[in-house]
Amino acid sequence: MLLNVFTFIMRLVVGAVLAFIVLLLAMVVGFFGGSGSGGGNGLFGMVTWVMICAVIWAFTPIIRALVARSDAASKVSPTYQWRCYVCQASNPPGHENCEKCGSPASASAAEIAAAKKKLSESTHAQPGT
Repeated sequence: MLLNVFTFIMRLVVGAVLAFIVLLLAMVVGFFGGSGSGGGNGLFGMVTWVMICAVIWAFTPIIRALVARSDAASKVSPTYQWRCYVCQASNPPGHENCEKCGSPASASAAEIAAAKKKLSESTHAQPGT
């Protein structure tokens, strides 16, 4: 998380520097656009948009980290003995995947149906069964 905070601060700084450069260019060129009351026209308007984009850009790694953390929380191995929904094998605590068929403990209904179909096809394809 510390790296994400550092990335966030660095992105804010870079965005602010870019906005400052655009503002300096506006002063050097002497073109401020608009009627002098701001209004969002010309290069001042562009500076405003650069600042808004810099803030959004700065928050991107933090949002990605939060989303990744919520995905990782759903992939936690069970702390109890569990039965596989695909092959009905019993599995010890701490295993994220079934020891027999490899299906994940947190499989969705669609994943279970697909794995059952694949398991039944492989069982029927083997000679002598």
